[in-house]
Amino acid sequence: MQWALNAVTAGPAFVRNGRMDLLAANALARAFYGDVYDMPGQPPNIARFTFLDDRAHEFYPDWDMFADVTVAILRTEAGRDPHNKELHDLIGELSTRSTEFRSRWGAHNVRHHGTGIKTFHHRVVGDVTLAYEGLDMAAEPGLTLTIYAPNPDRHPRNGCGYSPRGPPPTTNGHRRTPATNHNTHSAGRPVPSDWLPSAIAFSTDVA
Repeated sequence: MQWALNAVTAGPAFVRNGRMDLLAANALARAFYGDVYDMPGQPPNIARFTFLDDRAHEFYPDWDMFADVTVAILRTEAGRDPHNKELHDLIGELSTRSTEFRSRWGAHNVRHHGTGIKTFHHRVVGDVTLAYEGLDMAAEPGLTLTIYAPNPDRHPRNGCGYSPRGPPPTTNGHRRTPATNHNTHSAGRPVPSDWLPSAIAFSTDVA
């Protein structure tokens, strides 16, 4: 599976289980979810990050929506595998430490979508709007492959679905100039066609 994830170079791609543990990821996903991987404890877990790490409120501009989806995924997994001790332990931890999780868990919402559009605020890239697709892995029940890609329907100022703060610096302090797409312009300037991969890759270099 790792080789398949590594072959995805246009955006973050990862495999998670129903507890929202990140089990495998390509380089972009590891950089994109750098704050999740930075949390203590293994494996890295999106649910813990969402409810127990203050950085999640910056990473998810619409935090309430992400929180609702996270709880819906966990509740779906609880219905699929009701005797999973690790899931019970996670739910108990979140219920004890987060009033936001506790109130949502009591709502019994099990609806979530496997495809759509999400907006994030990455500490290096800035605001990023991405399309995503979640695919259940038939050979491994309970695992989901998620792939993010630039949103083709969004046309902000730079035409790419991103609102970057500028090209990322290199490790020696100078600005890196990515390859440009001369067919798309922002205020008369060429737009980097590989801005997201190069910017997030930079965050891997300095993390």
